[in-house]
Amino acid sequence: MQCCLHTFYKELHTQSTVDGCIFGQLGEQKAPQQCGAFFVRFLETIDQRLIGGHIAARKNGLKVGRKTGVQIKSDEQFLKENKDVAKLLKQGYALRKIMKLENKSTGTVQKVEKMINV
Repeated sequence: MQCCLHTFYKELHTQSTVDGCIFGQLGEQKAPQQCGAFFVRFLETIDQRLIGGHIAARKNGLKVGRKTGVQIKSDEQFLKENKDVAKLLKQGYALRKIMKLENKSTGTVQKVEKMINV
């Protein structure tokens, strides 16, 4: 009897060489739909394994999620800390330009933009 992990990797190897996905041979070109269906199944398997891991951890008495004591910033506090980004967004600067000027990440700039537009 084979374990689930062995079956998963066997399916991954077999499917990839048949479909000619990234894992397959370089010269082989197949329709993107075949690769897409494979990756959907691949992601579903990962999701199932993550959920199973969380359930097992909770049964063993472990805490899942953020560590205790971590404070989450409110929207007002976050905007106050990134008011320079908000100012440039209101002036019409591009996201990439703001990222360079203020040395902020993509996620920060997009989050500020989303908060301003809502």
